[in-house]
Amino acid sequence: MTDLLQPGLTKSGLIDLYGRPMIVAAAATKSEIAEVVARPTTTGVRQAWNNTTVAAGLTPQRLASLLQRAAEGDAHDYLTLAEEMEERDWHYASELGKRKLAVLGLDRNVRPASDDARDIEIAEAVRTEIVEDEAFEDLGAGLLDALGKGYGVVEIGWDTGRRWVPNQYAWRDPRWFQWDRQTGHQLRMLDPADMAEGVELRPYKFAIHRPNLKMGLPVRGGLARLAAWAFLFKFYGVKDWATFAESYGQPLRLGKYDASATPKDVDILFNAVSMIGTDCAAVIPKAMEIEFIKAEGGTGSGADLYQRFAEFLDKQVSKAIVGQDGTSTMQSGGGYAQAKVLDGVRGDICESDAKQLARTIRRDVIEPFVRFNYGPDAKVPGLSLETPETEDLKALSEALAPLIDRGLKVKASQMREKFGLDAPEDDDELLGPQAKTPSPVTAEPDAPKAPAERALNRAQAEAEPRDRMDDLRDDLLEGWTEDLDPMVEPFEQLARTANSYAEFEAGLVGAVEGMDPTALAKSLGAALFKARAQGDAKDDPEA
Repeated sequence: MTDLLQPGLTKSGLIDLYGRPMIVAAAATKSEIAEVVARPTTTGVRQAWNNTTVAAGLTPQRLASLLQRAAEGDAHDYLTLAEEMEERDWHYASELGKRKLAVLGLDRNVRPASDDARDIEIAEAVRTEIVEDEAFEDLGAGLLDALGKGYGVVEIGWDTGRRWVPNQYAWRDPRWFQWDRQTGHQLRMLDPADMAEGVELRPYKFAIHRPNLKMGLPVRGGLARLAAWAFLFKFYGVKDWATFAESYGQPLRLGKYDASATPKDVDILFNAVSMIGTDCAAVIPKAMEIEFIKAEGGTGSGADLYQRFAEFLDKQVSKAIVGQDGTSTMQSGGGYAQAKVLDGVRGDICESDAKQLARTIRRDVIEPFVRFNYGPDAKVPGLSLETPETEDLKALSEALAPLIDRGLKVKASQMREKFGLDAPEDDDELLGPQAKTPSPVTAEPDAPKAPAERALNRAQAEAEPRDRMDDLRDDLLEGWTEDLDPMVEPFEQLARTANSYAEFEAGLVGAVEGMDPTALAKSLGAALFKARAQGDAKDDPEA
């Protein structure tokens, strides 16, 4: 590759997240692609250390004001509050972390654009050089910061050697960017070159994630905006709870003095009760009385009221972030294993987050990689983040065992695949059911039988005439597999086509309806007729 980008790239039709064609000028060199654009500084508009606080001293008036300013384009204080909420509110941080980790824990699958050899080669390159690279985790984590704040920005570092490959992903503070004043949907970077409007983002350098959580301006779609009021109310409630616990969680130390006590005696008494512990101390004359009036209109202690209020707010935050509160049942489907993967996040929410994140990564990272290395006409492979398919193998084996005992035919290779077992080789040591050791036959001590006598007994047993019912039974059993095949075939077909135990279980009703008992009923009817005829013949002396 030359020092300049491929000339044909200017006509590739590559577009950015705003749908604009990304035209590469002749001056776009390797060094510009590799250069760090949004480098943090100790001073200026992109400071690495930002000690500004908003949560301290937050009031309803201040919160309403900063949310309004964010909706009008000045989101600095709102983004600062969103950052502090993750640091100060344990529940909010936990629920938001669940939602992020649920997506980060999904399987990453790259799909070729077609079955063409070149498309398969491109997909394999994307898989090995981007998706399976250790830095990919930083990309996903940085972009998912958008869930709380409305948008997330990650700067892409490119290795522009023989191949152009993204090798580093650096999260950038969203406060270093602002939305344009005209549309409110185009992100610009704060820069001394234009302090008012900011500068346009350089192509190929940034991955920008805007989760579609709410229609409207991206800055109004973050979960922090939705949870901000609950954060404020809980902040007030917990503060009052702490004051209540400090005042009423300790016994009141009350010292009493009589009418003859001097002011010095009162001071000595007060110092004495104060030294016993902290606060909640008083001195009064013996003739006086102090009464603590309990607040009416509620049940339980004041501590219970604060706790219930905080728990109520936490449940509402949980519903807003993960789609359910702590008492809700999992609605994701897929059984226990999938529930463990999603870790409390409602399945449809996790699936939506995963699709949107995969779309952002494909657009901002994978597509430029393909264009740079394979040309403007190369097809871009797909990316999906999916929950691992899991089955309850124990339930499957318990359901299949009785069916197999009754004649259901199941491929051994299919079962090995489900259980992750390899086919045994010729020289492998095999595990199998242990053969039952026959119990030794001991002769009666008082009546031992010689070998000749035992042989005579066997000959006599073989010479005894067989009952007619025995012959009838043997005739019936000769064709029992053919008679049962129409009954078993629907279950065999279901087992061959089902991809999971749940699918197999769901199809059992249809399999039962597909059973054909005609052959079995015919054989049983004929056997019953013959048995009846044999019985009649046996009862007839002349037969």
